[in-house]
Amino acid sequence: GNPEQWFGRTSIPAVRAAALLDRFEAGLGNVLLPGLGQGYEVSLLLQRLARCRAVFVWEPDEQVVMLALRLHDWAAAIAEQRLVFLGGPQDTLAATLVSWFSAHPGHLCPTRIMMWPWATPPELAEIRAAVQAAYESVEQSRGREMSSLRQQLAEMPLPVSSSDDRGGSIGKPGRPTATLILSLQPRDEVLVLGDALTAAASAAGEEADYIAVRSATDVHPLARVRRLADTADRLPDLAILLNATRHEVRDVLPEQVPAVSWLDTQAVASSGLAGQVGDKDMVAVTHSRGHARALQAGFDASRLTVCPLPCLSIPSDTATL
Repeated sequence: GNPEQWFGRTSIPAVRAAALLDRFEAGLGNVLLPGLGQGYEVSLLLQRLARCRAVFVWEPDEQVVMLALRLHDWAAAIAEQRLVFLGGPQDTLAATLVSWFSAHPGHLCPTRIMMWPWATPPELAEIRAAVQAAYESVEQSRGREMSSLRQQLAEMPLPVSSSDDRGGSIGKPGRPTATLILSLQPRDEVLVLGDALTAAASAAGEEADYIAVRSATDVHPLARVRRLADTADRLPDLAILLNATRHEVRDVLPEQVPAVSWLDTQAVASSGLAGQVGDKDMVAVTHSRGHARALQAGFDASRLTVCPLPCLSIPSDTATL
């Protein structure tokens, strides 16, 4: 039979995992491991990567996966789809990736591959070619679907609105104002604010839909465009962009929808942000310091206002909001 060897080819898995990851550049996207090893590398990656990033493990040996699952508690990461296991022989890896990403439109294809010390150059080249082929196929398909969905949104009826004294849309009298809230940062304070705004709108009898990047499942814009197209029967009256600009959400937000970029002081300081705001969009900053910085950064004073953050202590009875 086969000679006995340490599981994952190491007797010191924690030490090896730390050494490998200290030399590995994970980039800003998702990561693929061609083989599971002992499992410590997966655990460390999950700890080090942001919660909106995922680790894909291609492991053709099911017994290796079963043993690793007995050694490591990955239940939460698997449930959140931050950890994804793929199987099958190596010559089917590209097809397996394409099939998986077709069913999970919010995930990004992996852009980094963490190779093992024992991997040979031919193996590395074959795996890279499979990932590249899958990426090109997936993005072409997603691009076609996004174009179709954006056309569907463009053909939706425009909101019939009146105007306030600044020329902004305030919705049609006699029906609830429909507000779309968008955010791209999976930070707790941003998500809490978006949830609070949505709850407040609902309590006030208005309509609000909050589409956010919360996890690895909704990073790709296709997931957000799908949700907007599937849930809306008309275009929203207004979009509130939390720490974002129209340029950053241009793949999702229809051109006809007026928007307000609500920016904290740190976001205002970002280089080139002023040029990313729509020509007619309003800009709200959360502090007077942000207002001064926004003027220095080139924001149009006539479309700039200070709007402090609300108290985010939300009562259990939303009727009191």
